[in-house]
Amino acid sequence: MRSPSNPTSLVVGESSKCVEGADLSNYKDQLIKDRNSRTLNMRRLARPKISSISSKGSGFVSHTELQINRSIKSEEIIRGIDNRDSSVIQGVIGFCFDLTIKIRKEIEYVFKNQAIIEKAVESLNDSNDSSFCITMINMIKIIFPIVDEATQHCFIDHDLIFSLLSFLYHENLSLRVSCANLVSVLSEVSGYARDGFISFGLHSVLMEVAASDENTNLMEAACEAIQRIFSNEDPIETSIIMESIRPLSELLRLSSIPALVSILNSFIEVTNKVPSVVFIIYDYNMFPQIFSLLEYSELFETVLSLIGNLCVSNPPQIRSLLELGLFSVLDANLTSKFASKAFWIFSNMLESVPEMMISWFPREFIESIIDTIDSFSLELKKEAVYFLCTMVLFSDAILLMSFMHSKFADSISEMIGCGISAVSIRCIDALIRFLQVYNFNNQGVEFVLFLINTDILDRLRELSDINDSIITERAIYIANQLESFSVYDK
Repeated sequence: MRSPSNPTSLVVGESSKCVEGADLSNYKDQLIKDRNSRTLNMRRLARPKISSISSKGSGFVSHTELQINRSIKSEEIIRGIDNRDSSVIQGVIGFCFDLTIKIRKEIEYVFKNQAIIEKAVESLNDSNDSSFCITMINMIKIIFPIVDEATQHCFIDHDLIFSLLSFLYHENLSLRVSCANLVSVLSEVSGYARDGFISFGLHSVLMEVAASDENTNLMEAACEAIQRIFSNEDPIETSIIMESIRPLSELLRLSSIPALVSILNSFIEVTNKVPSVVFIIYDYNMFPQIFSLLEYSELFETVLSLIGNLCVSNPPQIRSLLELGLFSVLDANLTSKFASKAFWIFSNMLESVPEMMISWFPREFIESIIDTIDSFSLELKKEAVYFLCTMVLFSDAILLMSFMHSKFADSISEMIGCGISAVSIRCIDALIRFLQVYNFNNQGVEFVLFLINTDILDRLRELSDINDSIITERAIYIANQLESFSVYDK
């Protein structure tokens, strides 16, 4: 399954080879392999990375030697920690906001001193001063994304996790929120830290904290941390994900929209990592609950992204979504800003259960898309063409005639060289299907002439030179077929 196209995230994976160029007799098996091999990365909401440290100042002006000299010294930091001097730690934080290359290197060098890390973590374990602990957490939150991997590991290996676990149950609300925020940062930038959190069950604690719903800020911080834990790119044990589905489902009842966005994104992440989780979600009867969240405009796009993953499944799951009214929702949004996502979900449904879905897209539906496709934006056209080409693969000769338009030929010619591997391959395979109909049934001659009159041969020659054997092999085959027809036609 692909993620929906946008300028940065139409992620594609390897597609199975087309045997001898044009043999599509096992095409459904190939699609299954494609879905299983392709990454299920969903288009994420455009959100800032926590690790991207702002260049804005902290608002604190230190009068210590640390700030005046614009240099950072191990001895001063250690002395500041021993004395529980928050002004020294604030000075370090302010210093770190100046992220020039020189400053970054100095920070990396200073924090290679394990004594600082030991003192920092010890201070969290020993201090009863919540304010100082918050200041230390803020320093670690700033330092951690800057230092090298070995130093990051050192923080974790010095039992930082134990402090964070205890702080999540602390009576000081601000300390609990700061703790959850730190978990978010560490989970995003370090798979080692994320694995440590999971090993000690911190993700489960965060779900308990979020479920308590006692404070909105804490709830939202906990849910954000949960999302960051599951979104880290490093692998995660399937059993951990499976065990997390039930407690995650309880969090879909939260009242905070930002918290719900984080939990929905967590479901997106786990279904990206382990597609079979879709069947657990279905068995827990969560489809109606997820679908009902479409009523909230703030959640609409995120819910659609999750539903797109749920559609990479089997007939019972797809049937359930159709009965809930998914087709009507998607059809109604083909002219909205969510049209790209609607086409992407249609493609997923069609690839998953073609026999069930093909009848949902009659000739009038196809022709209405083709008639307006010239007005689509580039990104919308990628998804629309991908969907139409998927329809071509599963259409019989009669329905295939619905695609025999010059506008569709122009769109394929344009999208075949769009730079997105999955789209290029799908366009080429659709052309192979057209040529099969032409060769065996003497149909589609006019459409082939439409194609030849576009610049598709130039696009195919370009594709034959790229470093992708799957695309190259198919591009050469279809180019040769079109060129031979062109010579014959003359």
